[in-house]
Amino acid sequence: MRLFEAFSKRNKFDEDLSKIIEENREDSNETPLTDQEKELLSSAMRFHDLQADEVCVPNSELAYVDIKDDFDTIIEKFKETRFNKLLVVSDNIDSLIGVVGLSDMLDYIHNKEEFALKHIIKHCTFVPENLNLPKVISQMKNNRHQIAVVVDEYGGTSGVITVKDILSEFVGDIEEEDDELQDLLKPIKKDSYLVDPRLEIDILTEKVPSFSYSVKEDEDDFETVAGLIYQLVKKIPEVGEEIIISDKWKIKILDVDPRKINKVELINTDKSKKQETEENYETA
Repeated sequence: MRLFEAFSKRNKFDEDLSKIIEENREDSNETPLTDQEKELLSSAMRFHDLQADEVCVPNSELAYVDIKDDFDTIIEKFKETRFNKLLVVSDNIDSLIGVVGLSDMLDYIHNKEEFALKHIIKHCTFVPENLNLPKVISQMKNNRHQIAVVVDEYGGTSGVITVKDILSEFVGDIEEEDDELQDLLKPIKKDSYLVDPRLEIDILTEKVPSFSYSVKEDEDDFETVAGLIYQLVKKIPEVGEEIIISDKWKIKILDVDPRKINKVELINTDKSKKQETEENYETA
């Protein structure tokens, strides 16, 4: 769930405002807010403060075709990804020019010789990284576009946002937050966890209190497990590679592709803490 990490960064203003509203309801003898109502209120307030770059799908995870690709190449990409829309670029992801839908491709299935991708591309809305989500949605609505491309200060592509993703994440966050965490962090033995490298270090530390890592103070500028790994080894590691991150923990690389790390195993090497680690996670 793309908004999970962003929504989990609760700020003091939201908590104070929720408390004021609750106290006001109590003073007026109104029924107290339920836990779900409190979470909805808090999420709604945080929603207005979120920026495009906090919730976009990063460019390393995007599926795209090139404007010069032929009909069969594009159809194969649709089969491979099972998406109904693909981004269209000119040479690379930083030159994103639009989106193509599978339904538009099917119009040429019996006359491939007439196919030219440039004739069926749909435009996208382009927004800066620091634009807040309500304004992103407003621009997409005004332009009647289903996808917003998030660009950095140099014009490069940071990622994309869809209205469907935003709404499904926002509404589903209350009931699905725990499920999201289970997808990112799964205990597999008494002494190890299956970890999605996108998991934030702060959340990992919260759920596994004995977790620790060691880097130089001036290099502690990452937020995720993947960032920690890149900081330590300065490259995309190979499958099977083991990385010592502290005197009590190591990471084993389980799955990578040429652009990113997909799955790792976090292993507790401190024999005296294995049982404690497991109990802490189960009761968190």
